Amino acid sequence: MKSDIISKENILKELFSKHRLGIKPGLERTLILSDSVGNPHDKFKSIHVAGTNGKGSVCSTLSSVFTEAGFKTGLYTSPHLIDFNERIKIDGNCINDEKIIEYYNRLKISGDKINATFFEITTVMAFMYFAESNVDIAVIETGMGGRFDSTNIILPILSIITKIDFDHSEFLGDSLEQISYEKAGIIKQDVPCVISKNTRVVYDFIKKSSKSDNLHFSEYFGDVEFIKEDIESSTWIYMNNKINYTLSGVYQIDNIKTILFALKLLAHHLPVEIHHIAKGLQNVKNNSGLRARLEILFRDPLVILDGSHNTNSFENLYLTIKKHYPSHKWTVIFNVMSDKNTDGIFSYINDLADEVIIPGLRTERAYQNRLLKEKFIEKQFNKVVLKDSVDEAIKFGISKSKRILICGSFYLAGEVLEYFERSKP
Repeated sequence: MKSDIISKENILKELFSKHRLGIKPGLERTLILSDSVGNPHDKFKSIHVAGTNGKGSVCSTLSSVFTEAGFKTGLYTSPHLIDFNERIKIDGNCINDEKIIEYYNRLKISGDKINATFFEITTVMAFMYFAESNVDIAVIETGMGGRFDSTNIILPILSIITKIDFDHSEFLGDSLEQISYEKAGIIKQDVPCVISKNTRVVYDFIKKSSKSDNLHFSEYFGDVEFIKEDIESSTWIYMNNKINYTLSGVYQIDNIKTILFALKLLAHHLPVEIHHIAKGLQNVKNNSGLRARLEILFRDPLVILDGSHNTNSFENLYLTIKKHYPSHKWTVIFNVMSDKNTDGIFSYINDLADEVIIPGLRTERAYQNRLLKEKFIEKQFNKVVLKDSVDEAIKFGISKSKRILICGSFYLAGEVLEYFERSKP
């Protein structure tokens, strides 16, 4: 198909311009798009993962295990940190630019007719890639919600619901029941679903509202035992084997149980051995490209990057940092998206920080840093410095501090990683 849009740069410019179309409930446009290219979503096995926190780590770890076991494994996640291609991977390798150009040109006419959104087009592109590559399994992360998420046109062999908490309330509702209803919309009749540790409110609502009687609660998965952790990794015993997981944090017990329970339920579809699990957990970052999860970027000065961006994830970050650095104060580089509820975040930052640096971010969704400073002042925290960019914030922080914690948004994390790729401070 001929098209005036011939470069990846032009395609991404047009794709990102579709953000102005916003969020459109419903799966009709995604189904039309997929039908226009032969319904690729019906042509591969998949695992579907929704939730508020933990779903990125769960998706990346499962894909890493399957890759180690020799299965050709697709992985679809969002957002990307540096390069759009990060969203769509097979065995840890990003989709190439030529495929992005090909798939977009094949979808463009149908997409323009129905005013398809950024995420609808991107999702079908991923499905095209996985189908045409004949993957053995694809691990699919929802973008937001579940019930009306574009990814929900698939019929998976397993669904997973990770921790549910308050986020995107303007779209998903302002109660745990409403948010649970949207997230649990990925549960399908006769398809097993693993549900991570959640509050009783979430459990009760999903049990009551779900049409499935094939629910499995990972909180009660008792075959794994925590041994120890440092800031970058954790060690577990599973089936009498010691396993090193290159992710850390007080919340990893919930992710680990969810992952292992899922693998157990999938044994007849995708059999893996204990050494595949051990290598998958050990190599998750290399196999999936997972980043910005308590990631140490430098040790002198100590620079830690984390993608925490809502109250629950900040609570987990706070507890983990306090566990490993109980008496330390930090220079915190922080910005958050303006559509996030920040009320529950400030107390954690205020207790960790002796100074906060707020950079301006390139995305329009981000808080204007002067407005965010006013919020800190309202919370009686006055040691706030404004910088125009992430680059300036990092340089300023490193020039005066021995311990820097960067958090608040994956968009912030992406700009930070770009900076460190360009220069060594």
